[in-house]
Amino acid sequence: MRIHFTLNGTVRQFDCEPGDSLLTLLRRAEIWSVKHGCETGECGACSVLIDGVLTPTCVMLAAQAEGHSLVTVEGLATGQQIHPLQQAFIDTGAIQCGYCTPAMLLAAKALLDRNPRPTEADARAVLGGVMCRCTGYVKPVEAILRAAALLRGETPPLKEQAPTATRVVGHPEPKVDAVRLVKGRPVFTDDMHLPGLLHAALLTSPHAHARIRAIDVERARSLPGVHAVLTYRDVPRVVYESGGQSYPNPLPYDQVSLDSKVRHVGDRVAVVAAETPDIARAALDLIRVDYEVLPAVFDPDVAQQPGAPVIHDEADAVKIEDAQHNLATSVHAQVGDVEKGLRESDRVFERTYYTSQVQQAHLEPHVCLTYWDEDDRLIVRSSTQVPFHTRRSLACR
Repeated sequence: MRIHFTLNGTVRQFDCEPGDSLLTLLRRAEIWSVKHGCETGECGACSVLIDGVLTPTCVMLAAQAEGHSLVTVEGLATGQQIHPLQQAFIDTGAIQCGYCTPAMLLAAKALLDRNPRPTEADARAVLGGVMCRCTGYVKPVEAILRAAALLRGETPPLKEQAPTATRVVGHPEPKVDAVRLVKGRPVFTDDMHLPGLLHAALLTSPHAHARIRAIDVERARSLPGVHAVLTYRDVPRVVYESGGQSYPNPLPYDQVSLDSKVRHVGDRVAVVAAETPDIARAALDLIRVDYEVLPAVFDPDVAQQPGAPVIHDEADAVKIEDAQHNLATSVHAQVGDVEKGLRESDRVFERTYYTSQVQQAHLEPHVCLTYWDEDDRLIVRSSTQVPFHTRRSLACR
C-alpha cells in the first residue's frame, strides 16, 4: 500500500505493508534517530512528534501516519547549524550513551513550542515519557531550561563547577561524539545496514532443563531466502564463559554456542540466517525439536543438595568448582580479622538475603554484526566501525 505524510517539512510518499509499524517504515527510510527499544510503547526511544505530540512509533501502524505531520531529530538542525536544544544538551553534559537522546530532544521541543518559559517541574514532566538508564534526568532538565533561555535571547551561564587545580579532571568536557548523537546519526550497531546483509534469528528452549534427542531443520533450510540453519551439529564446541568482561574471561568455561543440552528457558537451540528478519522468524517455526525433559532446579540452596539435578554434566567444561553440587565458582575475600571484629562488636546481626534475577535494563537491543573478511575469517563486531567492502554480513538480534 502507498501512504503520504509530511516528514520534517517535506511531503513524502512511502510504500508499506498493512502490518508494518511506523517504526519499521521510518528506519527503512533511514531515519536512524528513531531507536528500536521495547516494541511495546513504554520506553519512548522510538518516539517522534506527530502533529506536535510525542508519540511512540513501535505501537503505531505506518498507515496511521497518512496525512499527518511528523518531525524527527533529523529535522531539528539546519545544515551544519544545530538547534539550540541540541547545543544545550551538549553544553550541559545531558548525553551519556545517547540512545534516548533523540526522543528527549523531541519531548523538549514539544514543550518549548507551546511554553517558552517552562519551569523545572514542566521539564521533568515532559521527560516522563522517555526512559533513560544511564544519563538520568538532572542534566536533561538543566538542558531544557538552558535551551528555553537561549531561545528567548538570553545567554545563561553554565552551572559553576567546584574549583580545582587540575586542567581536565573536574571540568566539563563535551562528548567527542555529542554532535552525532544529538543529530540522531547512525552510531549504534542496529543502525548499520550493509549490502547483502543477512538477518539472524534464534530458536530458544521452552524448557528449563532438557536434552535434544532429535532436531529436524530441513523444512527451514528449504524456505526461500534462508541461507543457513545451524544447530549443535554444525558448529564446533568451543567452551567459554559469558559472565566476564575481560580477556581472558574468568573461569569456569561452561558454555558453548549451541549445545545438545539446554539449561534454562530461552537457551539457544538453533540459529537461522535469512535475507529478511521476517523470513528468519518464519524459518524458526519450521524447525522441529524432540526434547527429553529433565528435572530442573530453581533454588540455589536446593541446587547444592545431594541428589539435585546436575546441570553441567558435560565432560569438556573447564574448572567448574563443584559440578555435582551445581557450584560454578566461589569468591573468598577478607579484610582484617573478621572473627576478632565480630567478637568485639556490641551487636552482631546475621541475616540471609535473596535477590531476584537482575538485568541491567538498557534500552538498546542486543545486536551484533559479523562479517567475513578477504581471508574468509569471521569477524564479530558490536560497534559501528564495520567496513563496507565485505562480501557477506550477518545481523543478529
